[in-house]
Amino acid sequence: MPKDCSRFFEWDKTDTAETHQLGLKTSEKDLSKLEGVGQQLALVFNKDGSTLATGGEDGKLRLFKWPSMDIIFEEGEVHSSVKDLDFSHDGKFLVSLGNSGPCRVWDVTSSTVVASLSKEKDERFGFCRFSLINDGTWVLYVTAVTGRGGSILTWNTSSWKRTGSKHIVRDSINAFNVSADRKLLAVGTGEGDILILDSSNMLTRTLVKKGHLGFVTALSFSQDSRAVISVSMDSSARITQVKDVKTGGGPSMWLIILIVLLAIAAYFMSTAECDAVHSQRTRKRSWSCSFLPQPTMAGRRARSGYLLLVLMLHLFFLAHYSMAEIIFEERFEDDWKGRWVLSDWKRSEGKAGSFKHTAGKWSGDPDDKGIQTSSDAKHFAISAKIPEFSNKNRTLVLQYSIKFEQDIECGGGYIKLLSGFVNQKKFGGDTPYSLMFGPDLCGSQTKKLHLIISYQGQNYPLKKDLQCETDKMTHFYTFILRPDASYSILVDNRERDSGSMYTDWDILPPRKIKDVKAKKPADWDDREYIEDPNDIKPEGYDSIPAEIPDPNAKEPDTWDEDEDGVWKSPKISNPAYKGPWKRKKIKNPNYKGKWKTPWIDNPEFEDDPDLYVLKPIKYVGIEIWQVKAGSVFDNILICDDPDYAKQVVEEVFVNREAEKEAFEAAEKVRKAREEEEAKRAREEGERRRRERGRDRDYRDRYRDKYRRRDRHNFDDYHVSKDLLIFLLWNANSLS
Repeated sequence: MPKDCSRFFEWDKTDTAETHQLGLKTSEKDLSKLEGVGQQLALVFNKDGSTLATGGEDGKLRLFKWPSMDIIFEEGEVHSSVKDLDFSHDGKFLVSLGNSGPCRVWDVTSSTVVASLSKEKDERFGFCRFSLINDGTWVLYVTAVTGRGGSILTWNTSSWKRTGSKHIVRDSINAFNVSADRKLLAVGTGEGDILILDSSNMLTRTLVKKGHLGFVTALSFSQDSRAVISVSMDSSARITQVKDVKTGGGPSMWLIILIVLLAIAAYFMSTAECDAVHSQRTRKRSWSCSFLPQPTMAGRRARSGYLLLVLMLHLFFLAHYSMAEIIFEERFEDDWKGRWVLSDWKRSEGKAGSFKHTAGKWSGDPDDKGIQTSSDAKHFAISAKIPEFSNKNRTLVLQYSIKFEQDIECGGGYIKLLSGFVNQKKFGGDTPYSLMFGPDLCGSQTKKLHLIISYQGQNYPLKKDLQCETDKMTHFYTFILRPDASYSILVDNRERDSGSMYTDWDILPPRKIKDVKAKKPADWDDREYIEDPNDIKPEGYDSIPAEIPDPNAKEPDTWDEDEDGVWKSPKISNPAYKGPWKRKKIKNPNYKGKWKTPWIDNPEFEDDPDLYVLKPIKYVGIEIWQVKAGSVFDNILICDDPDYAKQVVEEVFVNREAEKEAFEAAEKVRKAREEEEAKRAREEGERRRRERGRDRDYRDRYRDKYRRRDRHNFDDYHVSKDLLIFLLWNANSLS
């Protein structure tokens, strides 16, 4: 780096005379050892602060003792340029990552490379951090970006073998860090989103959509791991609270923040009012040289107070509604078996099926895999444990995708949310559940979209008959349940149905019932039209005949009155005849409308404000039976933000056209194969017919030869009677 930039700044919390406006002491250390070596892109201290590692744009890795700056080692051409560095917890290892080549792991003591971590396919490494997983094992996380988006790769720090890969976002990962206790991960994306994940299971704990207007450039956890500060290329910075999924009662953090903001604004405006009173007292003794009214300091401060209040409220609601909590999200990456337990239910009977990890026969992205049922006429049961949560006072969103690649004939494609303790190895059809949602198909008649909710130990199905999709493409099913007991069902981000738990389930008695004792009042006139009493029948109306002789009829020339009688003209309908006379109808001035039985309050109805609240959810499971297997489950999501669920669908459906093209190509191959098989079957049939023809020819030749020899026993088609009697008489002796 240039000579004038080879300085290291530190802030000390000691309060001295040198304290600046932020209350932090500054000092400056001269890093002469780094003068003239170019810009240093990465810098990291070990845990006890005794060793400093730097990596520069010149591709060199340097290790110093701190604060003496004595060189421990200096390695050249480690990478084309060093992007990121990190020490292991015990300071024994240092990992370096650059723009080219593999990620390298160094033994700090011997200054040697102990492992080179290579990329796969189109991976581009971004950041590297040591962390802990739930069993206390240390691992190395490396972020990678591919055509599918950002992933976090895992390496075992004992064998230095890759043990997992977890797809995190469909965007690039532009910033990455690990909390001080190594239990949380923070990710910043190119779209400005911020994600906080559990290190042990890679589940998203907190999501802030569009936390920044530009891509995130850096992230850092607070020392207590309860907050993350992030900065962006738009020069903005924000602090994000780390949500605890097991939140208890007590006041909401957002409510506390709102009260604090209001208190600050109120204080600011109350100060302005005091200044205004003081201004009124002093204005009488002051002169102004302007004819325009001059705003006083109090007025300006009051307006500033109102502006401050509006700004704070805006920021509060923006921050509050940009926070989405993701309880569980499963994209079925390579390490999915570590989260899911395959049940042994029905296995002893030979009726248990299994799942395979695949994108299916046709997919928009071959690397975007799910789990597929793989055995016909089997029961399938698999489940995953998730962080326990309650949907009390919050929106519940359950979403997943399914693709029926097979002609299923009969079978389910739904998932379940389970509460309480569940023995996952015994999870099956008789395991109680809190919610069941998804399609169920059987023949051409049943195409049902199930939605069953458990309430006080009893299962209640949705009363509406909803249809599911039946084609062989990927479809998303989304269920949204809100704290007001309203719900929405979406298929591929389009609302299929909505309503209320109060009316669309037979869980509670109805609020209102018809008053069976009510009767229509005697004076209730429900005749909309009545006869006009002023209408008078025209004179001579009743004398108009219904039929009259046909004036155009003529007596036939062949008519003989002596034989045929007197000729009479045939009758035709009289156009002047209008039928029996009726008075005209007019609007009834006393019409009150159609009388309806009134609704009254149901005495048996007892409201439950927690009607929408499910038992605390601890597991998500798939438990189905299928005649023909081949259904692909993927993209399972449980969260509290419908907008995030919508975003997931949009991201997956970016490859929708590619999936359709892959399906059409597969269909062409299938049809070509079927035509080829049909052709072979026709050729085989022709071959067999020819063989049968040759057999008949041989038989006919043999018959003709036998007939010539014993012509007295045969005619062209029959055996002679004498020969038949002989054969029957000697049947026993011949046998």
